[in-house]
Amino acid sequence: MIPRRFFWFLDLLVLCAAFLTAYALWPFLYGWLSLALSEVRWFLQLPEFLAWLDGTGPFVTLPLSPKDILPQMRDLLWILVSMAPATVLFVELLGGYATHLLRQSRARLVTTSLFAPFAGLGLVMLILFALKAPGVSRMFIFSYTLLSGASLAVYRLGLHIYFNKRLASGHYARNVALIGSPASIE
Repeated sequence: MIPRRFFWFLDLLVLCAAFLTAYALWPFLYGWLSLALSEVRWFLQLPEFLAWLDGTGPFVTLPLSPKDILPQMRDLLWILVSMAPATVLFVELLGGYATHLLRQSRARLVTTSLFAPFAGLGLVMLILFALKAPGVSRMFIFSYTLLSGASLAVYRLGLHIYFNKRLASGHYARNVALIGSPASIE
């Protein structure tokens, strides 16, 4: 079907697209999350008067990081460079490339696609912990992890469905000999 190295390339391409998407969505997600967390009466289902106790009203934004701006993309590329190979490595270790794509169950495809980015996230968090780097947005890292897991799962399930339909329609059948009476073959 598809060579293993081509799957590596496709996975790396999907991870790069998820990185760019997470970078583009960061301002929206940051604004939405800071407003959602500040509305205590909505978030925790408390009575309305609790939001007015501090005297600032219900729409106070909470700072999610020391800086309200996301660093430039060149400053965040280390996340992609460290997380993408780790994700591909864990897909390999979990058997995502070992067997034929048609022979893998949908549950295995989804589990592999969702777990591998979180293993890559562990590597990124280890680097952040070792370097004591407080300036990196955790929300960006987690949104990139979730987007990469979801996009890997969607594209691999799409390929799985496509190849199963081709198999059912007979595209992979070659040199088939039908033995029997003509009435039973038809």
